[in-house]
Amino acid sequence: MASERLVEDLLALWRLLRRSTHPVRRAEMTPEQYWLLKNLSRRGSCSVGELATALGLSGSSVTSACKRLEKAGLVRRVRQGDGGDERVVLVELTARGIEQVAAWQRERRAVLSRMLEPLTPAEQDELQRLIERVLEAAEAAGDGAEGRRDEEPGPEQDPPGQAQVPNEQESEGRGSSPLATVTPAGEGGQAE
Repeated sequence: MASERLVEDLLALWRLLRRSTHPVRRAEMTPEQYWLLKNLSRRGSCSVGELATALGLSGSSVTSACKRLEKAGLVRRVRQGDGGDERVVLVELTARGIEQVAAWQRERRAVLSRMLEPLTPAEQDELQRLIERVLEAAEAAGDGAEGRRDEEPGPEQDPPGQAQVPNEQESEGRGSSPLATVTPAGEGGQAE
């Protein structure tokens, strides 16, 4: 069994990374807006109904989040036409939305790279070897890690509709009301 200190140190590292790079923690957007963008980034265009199901939200909540993201230029809502059901609204990332998600990923990688700078190349190689062993063990045990090595970590909150009870340390400093604004990369946000 892993030592309690190692587990606590890994959790502290995870919290530090989230706190310094995550758009929800930096008050750039609400958790719903973040998960909506991440979902579209992974799956491509989706209907409002598909997004509502995936996020565990009502259609009206998804529509509201989409309107805010559309106003910020991150998504586009398109009525399905040309023989499709015109009542169905598809949501897709705009070029700006794609760049926003990519900017978050670049920033997270840059922060991680800076965190590793104090280690010598040999120490970095050893750390990589150990992390690979942990990932392989998690995949073999079926701990939900399979197929997710390339996925970016999410915010402190689970996707909407799948909430968990946060522990006391994780809930420190978390605001209680969702924000109504979105600050896209390149417009005063720190996501660049």
